[in-house]
Amino acid sequence: MGPKPTRAPGEAAWTLYVVLIMLAMTIVFMALQAWPVENTPPDPALLQALADNTFPIATVQPNDDFQDLQFLKPILADKRIVALGEATHGTREFFLMKHRLLRFLVREMGFRLFAIEAGVASSRAINDYVLHGTGSGRQTLMGLEYWTWKTEEVLNLIEWMRAYNADPATTHKVQFLGIDPVFGERDRTMAANVRGILEQEGEGSKIVVWAHNGHIAMTEGRMGRYLKEEFGDRVYLIGFEFNRGAFVSRRDPLTGTLTLYRVGPASSHYYAYTLARLDAPILFLDFRRLCQDELLCRWLREPHLSHNMDELYYVSRFKESWHTLDLSWLELYDGLVFVENTTGSQNLLLK
Repeated sequence: MGPKPTRAPGEAAWTLYVVLIMLAMTIVFMALQAWPVENTPPDPALLQALADNTFPIATVQPNDDFQDLQFLKPILADKRIVALGEATHGTREFFLMKHRLLRFLVREMGFRLFAIEAGVASSRAINDYVLHGTGSGRQTLMGLEYWTWKTEEVLNLIEWMRAYNADPATTHKVQFLGIDPVFGERDRTMAANVRGILEQEGEGSKIVVWAHNGHIAMTEGRMGRYLKEEFGDRVYLIGFEFNRGAFVSRRDPLTGTLTLYRVGPASSHYYAYTLARLDAPILFLDFRRLCQDELLCRWLREPHLSHNMDELYYVSRFKESWHTLDLSWLELYDGLVFVENTTGSQNLLLK
């Protein structure tokens, strides 16, 4: 046998350096988490106004009972693009709710196009499956570039699309499309791809878009802004926020493996803190409706914190400003889904 391979001194030193840095950051993070936070109770008048002007949602579970979603019809009646965000890429309740909203928009409002933050080419196999039954849902899903979508929740969405299209009663089939260039100027290109899909499908076509809150937002350089500039009020951007719970994300930069992170209740610096004091675990906020009330509009207009966890959370978790947004919701979205307590997505790579 030849000599046993050895790790170069420089490589070993670099690995030790990274491990020590991560250990130090973990200690600092734990200390900061233990630091007491003084919360300011919300104004009772604000809570009452929110209770009177928000829409409770009965469940995030995908089903075809849409009685609790009927309030969306006048809100989305003239919309051609409905974009669904997420504060993390690994929250089960966000994924389930987006599946449920897709069913509602397809069955009740005539949407026939679904686009996701995934590669254009790699999504074609899923589209072939949902349209024609080519291959299997799981096989085609695992062909996507990103770990984020390889979950039981997205697989169940794909299987529902396949069943819907295979139903002889279905006259207009639903398509599954990717809009992400993967490399390059992502947000501008994703917006251009949405426009291209609608142009190809013709007048009257309507699309549901699934991406991170950061992409669907109206801030400069984001897909949501580009879509608003081109389609105006025919776009409705829905952010997703939570108060506490868990989500799946990357564990560390060395292995790229996944783990479950937990987040405690939001402090009074967050919008979520106020919403969590209402007697509704799932809420929908339409900002145009809320801004008809002066108190609510002032609350929306004043910047508060929102959760904003991305794939770099294993680093950004060590400083609050790295995984939050300090912006007015009116600068970001048209409406928002709030879930008080969340759990991690059922990622197939963890099984």
